[in-house]
Amino acid sequence: MHVSVPPLVEVMRGEQVTLNCTPSSKPDHFVLEWFLVATCSSRNGNPAPQISWYRNGRLLELPTEMNEDGYMTLRTVREASGLLSLSSTLYLRVRKADRSASFHCVAQYRLPGDRHGRLDSPAFNLTLHYPTEHVHLWVGSPSTTEGWVREGDSVQLLCQGDGSPNPEYTFFRLQDRQEEVLSTNLEGKLTLEGVNRSQSGTYGCRVEDFDAAEDVVLTRTLGVNVSYLDPLELSVGKELSVFLNSSRVAVTCSARAQPAPSLRWTKDSVPLEDGPTLSLGSFTFDSAGTYVCEASVPSVPLLSRTQSFRLLVQGSPELRAKELEPRAEGSWTEGEDVELTCAARGYPEPELTWSQPGGSAGVAVMAVAVSVGLLLLVVAAFYCMRRKGRPGCCHRREKGTPPPGEPELSHSGSERPEQTDLLMGGSGARAQGGSGAFRDEVGEGQALGTGGRQC
Repeated sequence: MHVSVPPLVEVMRGEQVTLNCTPSSKPDHFVLEWFLVATCSSRNGNPAPQISWYRNGRLLELPTEMNEDGYMTLRTVREASGLLSLSSTLYLRVRKADRSASFHCVAQYRLPGDRHGRLDSPAFNLTLHYPTEHVHLWVGSPSTTEGWVREGDSVQLLCQGDGSPNPEYTFFRLQDRQEEVLSTNLEGKLTLEGVNRSQSGTYGCRVEDFDAAEDVVLTRTLGVNVSYLDPLELSVGKELSVFLNSSRVAVTCSARAQPAPSLRWTKDSVPLEDGPTLSLGSFTFDSAGTYVCEASVPSVPLLSRTQSFRLLVQGSPELRAKELEPRAEGSWTEGEDVELTCAARGYPEPELTWSQPGGSAGVAVMAVAVSVGLLLLVVAAFYCMRRKGRPGCCHRREKGTPPPGEPELSHSGSERPEQTDLLMGGSGARAQGGSGAFRDEVGEGQALGTGGRQC
């Protein structure tokens, strides 16, 4: 058994074709359509088999009378050997849905003992040619529903018609109502590498299908909008210096973008205000820090920028005294070390000194500064203090002894860069996280004697 399919005959547009239709009878009307004509033959059998046709594995229920949709004919021939050969010819009007269909025929025959046999032909597919009816054009690369793409991205335009075989596609850009042809290909793809804002505009695709009906729209256009966000500009420089409790200051953040961006101000990731203007006032040392202007375009993901400035608050230092190891009155014993801490914050960097009423106290001081943020915190230790009813210092000294009285704190300004510090005091103490120095206030330039107790 075998299946024969007539060869495909293609007619090019413009050629003269003569169709000779000679009906075997006089029907009421004529229908000229594309038909699949396939013949299935079974040779030398007895008795003659039954032949049926299948499409996509499903039986085709076809009559043997001629009609517009499809039918089949049967022809039986007795060979010289006495065996029978049967052929079945299928006439089927094909549609677009048949472009991926699979066809085959089956011959079924009887065997002795009331048994049945079956033979299946190889399957075959159709190559259908039909004109374009619809054309679609869209942006294949990531874009928003409004057609926005980011500046610098690669943009791919895809065009597709539903004709067969694939037609030729012409891509163009409309410039002053004139078509600027960009590419012509069979793939229906156009890639714009690294687009910039000047490439925003209207792009189109035209399907070159000369067999399409006259009322079919073969050209489609769409708008490509290139979004951008330039670096932000602030109305102040990288640093802004103000004084404590000074008047209000307004800082403006400017952004050139398309589409219009959303602006907001933050400090330490905490939102402050929405909009381009940040209003600051009633300055305290807590106002110091880094302020950030954030710009984003909600309709275009990942399109955002930031710009920041540092606010420096100048003023008299804030001073506080703290005893790190507080004890009840009278709980100190002779020979113990006492550590007192004095802390101040401000800008510029404060300078801390220790003294006692009545003159030089002979108290060693260690002060350390470490840069932390925009405010200066200097911590100094009043250490090596020996108590026996009243404050004192080392037990023995070669030169001088500390006078009685409680320690007195004082401070003065300094023009050194702002810093923050933590100081560790005590016997043999060293500064953590910064450079430290001991200052001896026993007269000018006098140090603790080697014979004294070093705390």
